[in-house]
Amino acid sequence: MAIDWDHLTQPRFDRIVEALVHRLYAVDAEVEVMNGRGGDGGTDIKVTVDGRVWIYQLKYFPDGFPGSYQGRRAGIKRSFRKALEHDPDDWVLVVPCALTPSERAFVTDLGGGAERPRIRVLDRAWLDGKLALHADLESSFIRDDLREAARDYRAERAFLAGGTDDIGQRVGALGRRIDRLDLHWSIDLAYRNGAVVKTLRPKHPVRSG
Repeated sequence: MAIDWDHLTQPRFDRIVEALVHRLYAVDAEVEVMNGRGGDGGTDIKVTVDGRVWIYQLKYFPDGFPGSYQGRRAGIKRSFRKALEHDPDDWVLVVPCALTPSERAFVTDLGGGAERPRIRVLDRAWLDGKLALHADLESSFIRDDLREAARDYRAERAFLAGGTDDIGQRVGALGRRIDRLDLHWSIDLAYRNGAVVKTLRPKHPVRSG
């Protein structure tokens, strides 16, 4: 089971990437995770290795940042410009998706052809590959998700003081947890005439033939 990048939040995504970068570089480099409460300083993680500074910017855009998402592109550009104030050798954008050629070109063109900083993109394939090499780290986050799912399930046993609104919220929470258990399949639940009906549902279109 792998992390389902499509069903996270920005803080959850940040925690996973922060832990992964720390695991990869903390032995030989200084890894600083920045607190962004004071606003976008253009730096989420700063890695200093052999005198070189790498700045990581984490953007939770599971569906990318196509040209129609101008707000997202503006945010990436703003983060890049703020990062330049720290004179990094490398600027690294981390996103939980596979980029289109247009999206990748947008990022690599941010530097306007300058040699510094070197611009890199770490995408979903990179994240999956590195976490696969550190299975204990990946498993720890998956276990956290399963614990949250268990808590949601136990909540169903509580008194539904909020009536039908309470039922909707709790069923929705349980459904979102079920969606995160597998990358490709989910289960739709229904309660009919005293029985629970489970229907397996593909998350992606199934090709015929």
